[in-house]
Amino acid sequence: MELALKGVTKKYGEKIVLDQMTYSFSAGVYGLLGANGAGKSTLLNIISGANKPDSGTVLFNDTKINDDLQQYYSALGFLPQDFNYYPQFTGLDFLIYLGLLKGLTKNDARNKGTELLELVGLADVKNKKIKAYSGGMKQRLGIAQSLLNDPPILILDEPTVGLDPEERVRFRNLISSLSNDKIVILSTHIVSDIEYIADEVLILKDGDFKERGTASELLTTIAGRVWEFTTTNRSSFTEYNVINQKNTIAGVVLRVVSEDNPGNQAKQVEPTLEDLYLYHFNSERKAQ
Repeated sequence: MELALKGVTKKYGEKIVLDQMTYSFSAGVYGLLGANGAGKSTLLNIISGANKPDSGTVLFNDTKINDDLQQYYSALGFLPQDFNYYPQFTGLDFLIYLGLLKGLTKNDARNKGTELLELVGLADVKNKKIKAYSGGMKQRLGIAQSLLNDPPILILDEPTVGLDPEERVRFRNLISSLSNDKIVILSTHIVSDIEYIADEVLILKDGDFKERGTASELLTTIAGRVWEFTTTNRSSFTEYNVINQKNTIAGVVLRVVSEDNPGNQAKQVEPTLEDLYLYHFNSERKAQ
């Protein structure tokens, strides 16, 4: 099973959002990271067939997805960033309705919907109208609908928005359990979600994947360059690439990325994926 991007390019006006992207996905979890406006949602919409590239193509098992979108859709589960629903439907009725649209029989749609609502922790509210659901419950319903047809390709755009910490752990466990036989591509600004479950991390910047690899592989690129120190000197905020800061009685504890020891009794610390992401993001912001 392979999902492939071949020279995918997308422009909005004069801005090149995706620039000749070429990449292949096989079974596993892919975590997509990028700053706001980097093109994450554009890329996912193109992969899902909801949008077309200006040039290049997307192939699933060597077939262009636009040659037979209906066939491709039968292999696809998609949770868009803006998930639409019918507020007057109950959770179960909504899944039955979508299941019928996906070609399931009513009985199969009911059984599958019931199973998925149990899976995402909504079994006790399956007969309540969606308008009464909390934001996190609606998001879990969106995750459930993306799994209705047991798709080999699962695309999730900001799937953990609105989920509390317990719900996020449940989500991560669910995705991990699906990763052996599915291509799962998820985009999120919550870096820890990706750090826990992604087999491969993709950092989208300047229209392409500037960094890609396992989390541990990517962290080697800033290993030995992450420091923490306490300072009262405000010039340190502009002198270094500051990843994080915390106010204390003694001063401000800065977490920075620096080639050299910044002094101030700085201690070298183990890098995290969030350090790497913010390093790229801060570098981009300072260059503007």
